[in-house]
Amino acid sequence: MLVFSLSLSLSLSLSLSLSLSLSLSLSLSLSLSLSLSLSLSLSLSISLSLSLSLSLSLSLSLSLSLSLSLSLSLSLSLSLSLSLSLSLVDICTPIVHIRLLILVHILRFTFLCSLSYLACVYQILLPALSLCYTKGMYIGNATVLLVNL
Repeated sequence: MLVFSLSLSLSLSLSLSLSLSLSLSLSLSLSLSLSLSLSLSLSLSISLSLSLSLSLSLSLSLSLSLSLSLSLSLSLSLSLSLSLSLSLVDICTPIVHIRLLILVHILRFTFLCSLSYLACVYQILLPALSLCYTKGMYIGNATVLLVNL
């Protein structure tokens, strides 16, 4: 009976040890499962951050395309205003040309008037100057004659 009890006790102890081993194995498997769950959570977090960065990059690309569109519309409006101003210059060119012609004619008229004024002054002054010159010559000749006498 002692052998039987010893064998039973040994069998119980083996079963207990097997149960402990199974428990340790379950605990190890649970720990491994928890580790896998943490790793999955980490990979999910990385995937989420990558998706956020992708969303941010798409938002930046959208803002850049919007800015490019705005820049293109500004350049289009600038070229349109330049074209409009050039067409206005083309329209106003004859008016400017006419104004320049009028200005040239006014300046020419003023120049001709000043020339004719100078000619009138010259025609008035020339006889007076010549008269003074001839009188001076007469006076000079008379003094020379008086000195010679």
